[in-house]
Amino acid sequence: MSHPTLLFDMYGVLMRLPGPSFRRGVLAAAGGNEDIWPVYAELRPALDAAQVTEVNYWRQVALRAGVEDLDIQEAIAADYGDCLEADHEVVDNVLALRDKGYKVGILSNIPTGLAARVRRRHSGWLDEFDAVTFSCDIGVAKPDTQAFAVAVDALG
Repeated sequence: MSHPTLLFDMYGVLMRLPGPSFRRGVLAAAGGNEDIWPVYAELRPALDAAQVTEVNYWRQVALRAGVEDLDIQEAIAADYGDCLEADHEVVDNVLALRDKGYKVGILSNIPTGLAARVRRRHSGWLDEFDAVTFSCDIGVAKPDTQAFAVAVDALG
């Protein structure tokens, strides 16, 4: 009997979602301007797909939200700083499925800078997955069907 292939997201599944320090940090970098949030969300897919650099993303966010003195480096640090905590219980359970013959892969929307940090910190268990597909590596982000097609192809 062949086992199915399973595809997992990272954040909210294998990795913990950012906590309140993320919002506080980004807001502090924006000088407290709450108008940043809708623009942050609207422009995020382009950052996740590496269609813009982190610096250009934050410049666009600041311009469109009317934030005159956005500290870009502080914004990047706040945006990524609380995004590195794995849920080891879930990771172990998923890898146990692999040990039982399942193929397991990851598809995650993630910007280039954060992907580099995640790879450095979690290379041990990431390397155990059959395929890891990050949006920044393929130039397209979920929910675009092409992102899923690339991830499924990577799993064979």
